[in-house]
Amino acid sequence: MTREEIEKEFTDEGLSPHSWSNGANYFYEAHSHDYDKVLYCVRGEVTFHLSDGDVVLHPGQRIDIPAGTRHAATVGPEGVECMEAPNRHGCHGMN
Repeated sequence: MTREEIEKEFTDEGLSPHSWSNGANYFYEAHSHDYDKVLYCVRGEVTFHLSDGDVVLHPGQRIDIPAGTRHAATVGPEGVECMEAPNRHGCHGMN
């Protein structure tokens, strides 16, 4: 998926995303959010560490993380750019 296609997916769901990026191998400590998170990988790679295993995202792939779900993340060797938004309508499950 292109950036434009990802933006359209968010728009079609009524979500307002923001972009973020990190350099190679950056690590996010385990944490949770009080909202359902919808996240797409735009460029690079990121691995989400969840209680039931790891989920690796490549460009165009999506993850839905329900509110209260503890997760950590490791950025891939070439860095990552993602777009994410809170989903106040409820999570569709992790994809």
